[in-house]
Amino acid sequence: MGNTIPVTSGSDATLQFAFQDGNAAAIAISAPTIIEATGGLVGLCTATLVDGAGGLASVFIEGSAPIALGTYFLRLQVTLAGGDTLASERLLINVR
Repeated sequence: MGNTIPVTSGSDATLQFAFQDGNAAAIAISAPTIIEATGGLVGLCTATLVDGAGGLASVFIEGSAPIALGTYFLRLQVTLAGGDTLASERLLINVR
Protein backbone atom coordinates (compact mmCIF):
# COMPACT_ATOMS: atom_id res chain seq x y z
CA MET A 1 0.00 0.00 0.00
CA GLY A 2 1.37 3.42 -0.94
CA ASN A 3 1.80 6.25 1.54
CA THR A 4 -0.88 8.61 0.16
CA ILE A 5 -4.48 7.45 -0.27
CA PRO A 6 -6.92 9.70 -2.18
CA VAL A 7 -10.48 9.90 -0.78
CA THR A 8 -13.29 11.93 -2.33
CA SER A 9 -15.05 14.22 0.13
CA GLY A 10 -18.65 13.08 0.57
CA SER A 11 -17.83 9.44 -0.23
CA ASP A 12 -17.16 6.46 2.03
CA ALA A 13 -13.86 4.63 1.59
CA THR A 14 -12.53 1.22 2.59
CA LEU A 15 -8.79 0.64 2.90
CA GLN A 16 -7.43 -2.91 2.82
CA PHE A 17 -4.35 -3.91 4.85
CA ALA A 18 -2.29 -7.06 4.25
CA PHE A 19 0.24 -7.85 6.99
CA GLN A 20 3.14 -9.96 5.68
CA ASP A 21 6.57 -11.12 6.79
CA GLY A 22 9.81 -10.50 4.88
CA ASN A 23 9.03 -13.42 2.55
CA ALA A 24 5.60 -11.99 1.65
CA ALA A 25 3.85 -14.71 3.67
CA ALA A 26 0.74 -13.70 5.61
CA ILE A 27 1.14 -12.96 9.33
CA ALA A 28 -1.74 -14.14 11.55
CA ILE A 29 -3.36 -11.09 13.19
CA SER A 30 -6.25 -10.16 15.47
CA ALA A 31 -7.81 -7.09 17.11
CA PRO A 32 -7.21 -4.37 14.49
CA THR A 33 -7.37 -0.95 16.15
CA ILE A 34 -7.04 2.62 14.88
CA ILE A 35 -4.13 4.10 16.87
CA GLU A 36 -3.93 7.41 15.03
CA ALA A 37 -6.47 9.41 13.07
CA THR A 38 -6.08 13.15 12.73
CA GLY A 39 -8.28 16.11 11.88
CA GLY A 40 -11.39 15.30 9.89
CA LEU A 41 -10.89 11.53 10.28
CA VAL A 42 -11.28 11.51 14.08
CA GLY A 43 -14.28 9.36 15.00
CA LEU A 44 -15.01 8.39 11.38
CA CYS A 45 -12.73 5.32 11.03
CA THR A 46 -13.62 1.74 11.94
CA ALA A 47 -11.12 -1.14 11.84
CA THR A 48 -12.33 -4.66 10.99
CA LEU A 49 -10.64 -8.05 10.92
CA VAL A 50 -11.21 -9.53 7.45
CA ASP A 51 -9.12 -12.74 7.61
CA GLY A 52 -7.01 -13.15 10.73
CA ALA A 53 -5.04 -16.19 9.52
CA GLY A 54 -4.47 -14.48 6.17
CA GLY A 55 -3.23 -11.25 7.76
CA LEU A 56 -6.04 -9.12 6.33
CA ALA A 57 -7.76 -6.16 7.97
CA SER A 58 -9.69 -3.18 6.66
CA VAL A 59 -10.47 0.36 7.73
CA PHE A 60 -13.80 1.93 6.79
CA ILE A 61 -13.89 5.73 6.58
CA GLU A 62 -17.40 7.14 6.99
CA GLY A 63 -17.44 10.04 4.58
CA SER A 64 -21.12 10.53 3.76
CA ALA A 65 -21.14 13.73 5.84
CA PRO A 66 -18.39 15.38 3.81
CA ILE A 67 -14.95 15.43 5.44
CA ALA A 68 -13.22 18.79 5.07
CA LEU A 69 -10.69 18.89 2.25
CA GLY A 70 -7.13 18.33 3.37
CA THR A 71 -4.51 15.75 4.27
CA TYR A 72 -4.87 13.63 7.40
CA PHE A 73 -2.91 10.81 9.03
CA LEU A 74 -4.10 7.28 9.80
CA ARG A 75 -2.38 4.30 11.47
CA LEU A 76 -3.64 0.80 12.23
CA GLN A 77 -2.34 -1.59 14.90
CA VAL A 78 -2.94 -5.36 15.09
CA THR A 79 -2.11 -8.06 17.62
CA LEU A 80 0.08 -10.98 16.55
CA ALA A 81 -0.37 -14.62 17.61
CA GLY A 82 2.22 -14.32 20.42
CA GLY A 83 0.54 -11.23 21.87
CA ASP A 84 2.95 -8.63 20.45
CA THR A 85 1.54 -5.72 18.48
CA LEU A 86 2.41 -4.47 15.01
CA ALA A 87 1.47 -1.08 13.57
CA SER A 88 1.09 0.04 9.98
CA GLU A 89 3.16 2.85 8.63
CA ARG A 90 1.62 6.30 8.93
CA LEU A 91 -0.66 6.74 5.91
CA LEU A 92 -1.59 10.08 4.44
CA ILE A 93 -5.27 10.35 3.56
CA ASN A 94 -5.78 13.09 0.98
CA VAL A 95 -9.44 14.18 1.04
CA ARG A 96 -10.22 16.03 -2.16
